[in-house]
Amino acid sequence: MRPTTQRKVLRLAHLAAGLYLGTYVFSPLHGLGWAQTLAQVLAIGLLISGVVMWQQGRINRFFRGPT
Repeated sequence: MRPTTQRKVLRLAHLAAGLYLGTYVFSPLHGLGWAQTLAQVLAIGLLISGVVMWQQGRINRFFRGPT
């Protein structure tokens, strides 16, 4: 996958997960067990993927090793 396509896919995934979390916070979904579990999983996933996108250059250099 080309880097530009990868960025677009990751941005869309972030937007979709963020929209769900916003909907969860501002709607009566709090009472549903599956909605709470999904919100927790999405929050952790957003956090991890956000940090990876933010530090992608550093991570790539780490795995490439010394040149």
